[in-house]
Amino acid sequence: MEIQQIYNQLNPNNQLLARQLIMQMAQQQGIKVNMANKQKPPMKNLDLWIASLKGESKSPNTIKLYVNAARNILTHMPEPTELALQEYFAKRLEAVTPSRIANEQKAMKSLFKFLHKHGLYNGNPAADITTMRSRTAEVECPTNETIMALMRYNTRREKDRPRYRLMLFLLIQTGLRIEEACSIRRTWINIPACEVRVIGKGNKERTVPIGNTVTQLLKDFMELVEPVDSQWLFPGETVSGYWNHSGFRGALRLACKKLGLKPIHPHQLRHYFATRTLENGAKLEVISKILGHANVSITAEIYRHIQQKEYHDEHTKHNPLAQLPGANLLALPGGVVEGEFEEVKEPDERKADEPNGN
Repeated sequence: MEIQQIYNQLNPNNQLLARQLIMQMAQQQGIKVNMANKQKPPMKNLDLWIASLKGESKSPNTIKLYVNAARNILTHMPEPTELALQEYFAKRLEAVTPSRIANEQKAMKSLFKFLHKHGLYNGNPAADITTMRSRTAEVECPTNETIMALMRYNTRREKDRPRYRLMLFLLIQTGLRIEEACSIRRTWINIPACEVRVIGKGNKERTVPIGNTVTQLLKDFMELVEPVDSQWLFPGETVSGYWNHSGFRGALRLACKKLGLKPIHPHQLRHYFATRTLENGAKLEVISKILGHANVSITAEIYRHIQQKEYHDEHTKHNPLAQLPGANLLALPGGVVEGEFEEVKEPDERKADEPNGN
């Protein structure tokens, strides 16, 4: 079989690898090779990919993370192969965390899936790369004392207080992501039902209960504070038209500083909601839906420390020794009546197997 025929039968990834190997060997021998390649390098089509990410309703932070990762990798490898990417990610383990590598892998998988699908690149070198998994970090949950201090805090400017307090109480009461809370439209709020509609990750819609306290804050805020002609609950002078999440993040950081507290991130208020409601006996499946997780296993993994505490509590209450009066006293020195230990001899199995002489 001719070389060209063999080449034509290779899958796109192997064709790309073969082409690059030939180019490298030719360069080593000083041979000029001009293999037809009308496709642009991946870097040249980043803008098209970015537009597709926006069309998929990816968050601005996700898009920024993906694009930065792609640019960094393509700067070192303009036309990467699967082997080159695998080697790159293996070396990255020496410098960064597995979770960061996983994000970089997701970025490359997204990029080349888009390019290959639209015929902008010959092959998908990231298709068979397994996304690295890492153990979920332990959730850092604010204490009740910290939350109470933040709720009592008044911002320096009086006009900012209603917005700050509403956002703080809303995140504590619902566990919303900060971006979800900032982008709430007034028409999504159902005062009589004490609930609000939000758009979460993947452009997925869900309805979240907000409770009586936040409902009253919302009602007062909408009637007395913000202009009724805005479609957003939290209007802001931004491109999006609503209060940027960095605004509340800054207000929260300043509040912690004024109160002498360790700085916390808005996402920790989401952890606080989930942790406390689960500790108070809420069903995992219900909290998972309120949080907007894709499936309940994600919630179980993130908040496994609560389940572990529950295991210990249940064991402490119901283990056999806990049900025996005075059993714990017997475990103390002097709690056992002393006596002689008599060794129990095992029967001679050989004699036991012998037939009876009678």
